[in-house]
Amino acid sequence: MYHRFRLGVGLILMAGFSLILHAQDLNAVIDKNLAARGGADTLRQLKSLRVYGQIQGPAMGMAFSYAIHEDNVRLEYAMGQHHIIMILTDKEGWQLNPMTGNREPMQIGAKETAFLREMADIAGPLLDWRTKNHRIEPVGPVTVNGVAAFQLELFTHFGHHKTFYLDQESGLVWRIVEHHQGKQPVVKTTTAFQTVDGVTFPKEVEKRDTNLCRHETGHAAVKHCPGLYYVTFKSIETKPELCRELFRLKYKTSLLADAGQ
Repeated sequence: MYHRFRLGVGLILMAGFSLILHAQDLNAVIDKNLAARGGADTLRQLKSLRVYGQIQGPAMGMAFSYAIHEDNVRLEYAMGQHHIIMILTDKEGWQLNPMTGNREPMQIGAKETAFLREMADIAGPLLDWRTKNHRIEPVGPVTVNGVAAFQLELFTHFGHHKTFYLDQESGLVWRIVEHHQGKQPVVKTTTAFQTVDGVTFPKEVEKRDTNLCRHETGHAAVKHCPGLYYVTFKSIETKPELCRELFRLKYKTSLLADAGQ
């Protein structure tokens, strides 16, 4: 009996020690990521952002731009003559999408609101993740497509589940797998980074919707694959001057017009 008791206590202590080591590994991995992106203090000072870029798909392309100031977000897409605008403030969210056949502003739903709320976090979910009420489950070192990485399972306060792969050498997140209930995941792989005002951002991202794209590597028929997109972030401003009117649907100009699109 005494032997069994000692064995049980030993197993409990070993499990507890393993969790402590796991937590230490997690903290070290996140600290390395924050340092690689410019440092925690620098990231905390990011209050505003303006981005312009393009998305190229198998049969179409579009321009996009977004501006963020604290809890306010303005996101725009332009596809040919169609111009989609989404607005989120600390009080409400609206969208103007003529592709739906409705030319009047409509309130956005819970799904779109959660997406924009998460987008408003310029510094990203890994910074102060406990304070933000996210949950992270570290998986540990893995090798994906020949890249040595550290895998984290992130469950955000907004109800999203994402798998992060952090490059063990650089510390940067090079791949994010977004899980959607009842669907196959969407895989976003950053193929190039850029540094703006001392902060590292993605520059080029390959987005693969595995509901439509079954090619894990190669993409021999890439031009005919409906689930593969390339996102290029052409311009990033970390301290733009943004007026309050920008976060209203009736604002007379647009981010894409300002960018010459």
